[in-house]
Amino acid sequence: MQLGETCSIRCSSAGRRFWHSSRSLAVFALVAILLPTAGCMVGPRYQRPSVPVPPAYKEQAPTKPVQGAQWKSAKPDDTAICGKWWEIFNDPKLNTLEEQVNISNQNVLTAEAQFRAARDSVRIARSGLIPTATTNRSFSNS
Repeated sequence: MQLGETCSIRCSSAGRRFWHSSRSLAVFALVAILLPTAGCMVGPRYQRPSVPVPPAYKEQAPTKPVQGAQWKSAKPDDTAICGKWWEIFNDPKLNTLEEQVNISNQNVLTAEAQFRAARDSVRIARSGLIPTATTNRSFSNS
């Protein structure tokens, strides 16, 4: 027998002794029993508190008016102009100015997009001037 063989025999017998000892079996059995019950709740069953719920979920006027406060109920207006809000004022000068600004905004956005594209093209062209480092891994056994 060589030195390595006796070590492997000793290690495997030590492992068998560990699992066959009564203490380790008791600990294993205890863990096997307690692990499934770890999520169980101990204590009284939860009861949802009772809360008065109004018949309709809308704001209600206060029962007592507060001094100095003016209560206003919400009045949603879905028919209001949403797109061109400046037309509410019926001012032709404001309408022409807004149309000019909208055209200018589109021109600015187009110019900004073209600038970003040109800047990225320059970066791509200059990337060949930067030195690169590569690595390879290899394994040989002899």
